[in-house]
Amino acid sequence: MTSDFDDVFGFIDEMEASVQEAELATQIPRDLFEEDELYLPPIDTYPEKTQKEVLRRKKVFSLMKNV
Repeated sequence: MTSDFDDVFGFIDEMEASVQEAELATQIPRDLFEEDELYLPPIDTYPEKTQKEVLRRKKVFSLMKNV
């Protein structure tokens, strides 16, 4: 049984709480471990062949932009 004080401040007495309730209260949010899909690794982490191709395509796009 929880008191009003415990309800306001979110205190959980592990001795009184059920195992499931205690696990939920201490569970780390899963979204902290999800990878951000907008993040791309730096170009220097790719093989040299891929780096050259990326730079070539970038140059093509920059030339097309100026047309």
